[in-house]
Amino acid sequence: MIRLIKYLRRWLLSDIYHNETSTQYLINSEINEILAEVKKLDEKALIIYGRKVYSQCDEDGIIEEIFNRIGTTDKTFIEIGCGQGLENNTHYLLLKGWKGVWIDGSNENIRFIKNQLGYRGDKNKKLSITQTYVDRDNINQILKENLVQIAHEGTTVDFLSMDIDGNDLEVLRHINAVSPRMICVEYNAKFPPSLCETINYDPAHRWQGDDYQGSSLAAIHLVMESQGYTLVSCSIAGTNAFFVRNEDIGPINILPLEKLYMPARYHLCHKDSGLPASLKFLRKKLND
Repeated sequence: MIRLIKYLRRWLLSDIYHNETSTQYLINSEINEILAEVKKLDEKALIIYGRKVYSQCDEDGIIEEIFNRIGTTDKTFIEIGCGQGLENNTHYLLLKGWKGVWIDGSNENIRFIKNQLGYRGDKNKKLSITQTYVDRDNINQILKENLVQIAHEGTTVDFLSMDIDGNDLEVLRHINAVSPRMICVEYNAKFPPSLCETINYDPAHRWQGDDYQGSSLAAIHLVMESQGYTLVSCSIAGTNAFFVRNEDIGPINILPLEKLYMPARYHLCHKDSGLPASLKFLRKKLND
């Protein structure tokens, strides 16, 4: 009986491993096919450099390559919608020596982060963590208060990441406390690049898990263009769009929105990136 149980256990584990390996093979194959087509259009396309360290999909690599090209100032970021810190766009930047602000509306997420980091107010001015829901009326005051916590001066920050599953565009439209050199914002990839759609502004909006969230890429592009930003890339899964301030574009090739748009391929977010994420290395980094 014991021998049979051991055999069954090995068989089950082998089957699980086979299924996971097959899934990763299919994901990697699809990604390679997409990138091969992108290279025909632009051999230096930012999306080619995409990779996941702690981001949802390939955002970490795209962000890294953008700053390789446009340079940095004081390596300061703001991430609105940081989640639990395990999967976001700035965890990797903190490990690389950046400083910044994490904001999230979930009490549970912020409690988790603070507990895991042993956070009791950032004494070394590397990371400010705040639980609050942002809207177009409170966003600038919240940003000012948090930037003070990391001893940031001036209005320029290198990077702003926005992912609040709803009023992203309206909040972005009203930000004037900072002037980010690069902005990453979630878009609703259900809508093709020809369609300009956005939800009605409601400060009490909370995403219900359906398609009524955020804005189409065309809608975001229209607003960002009016504020002096240029679309430079989208993530391969169709989750995030990247905009660079016009004065900072430098050596980045500019292509039309229709060429940069990526449709919804959310299954690609399940690409394996190594062992499960934790905040342990980050805790070590912040306490160095």
